[in-house]
Amino acid sequence: MITFNRAFLVKSHMALAAFILPVALMFFITGALYTWGEKGSYDTETYKLQLRQPMQGNQSWLSQK
Repeated sequence: MITFNRAFLVKSHMALAAFILPVALMFFITGALYTWGEKGSYDTETYKLQLRQPMQGNQSWLSQK
């Protein structure tokens, strides 16, 4: 049978809690917002850019200032 000492159990519990608590809070907060009707959205816009010359495929041309 595997035995664990108290210090190992406390340290492992603290490490797991450090990762699980933020995730649990995120699920709680986002779930509450979703329940209250606050759903995320985004807007898309299209921009047309005028280039002085056609784009080249080589990396040196793309990195010029």
